[in-house]
Amino acid sequence: MSTKITYVIKDLLDNMGFLDAEIEEQEVEGRVKAEIWLKDARELIGERGAILPLFQHIVRRIVARHIAPSPMLDIDINNYKKMREDVLRDFARDVGSKVRAARKVMELDPMPSFDRRVIHLTLADFSDLTTESMGEGDRRYIVVRPYP
Repeated sequence: MSTKITYVIKDLLDNMGFLDAEIEEQEVEGRVKAEIWLKDARELIGERGAILPLFQHIVRRIVARHIAPSPMLDIDINNYKKMREDVLRDFARDVGSKVRAARKVMELDPMPSFDRRVIHLTLADFSDLTTESMGEGDRRYIVVRPYP
């Protein structure tokens, strides 16, 4: 399975002009994780990671046509998601501390689903807080509340 996924990613990147790509793949907890290493990754990651989920979606669609059942696929480029996750966890803990101290509801700015997921999972460790996603589409945000 992973050879086909690597081939799809490599072929797509070659056609996009990213000829220097190195791809490492592994299966973790039933998901296939593909780590891509590029010299000029900014073009493929985009500002604040905006292009990366689009690239991942395209790869998932192509893979789904070649592999059945289609595996759950996570793509990261130059450890961007990992670094972003670390920043978001720190941010979430800071928000959690502020909500705890003030005992007031806090609404976060709209963010992509990956970011919201990290915030929700991080704050799930706080037994005295609850989180909820609100809004629609690109305007979806998180509300953090003290637990009654």
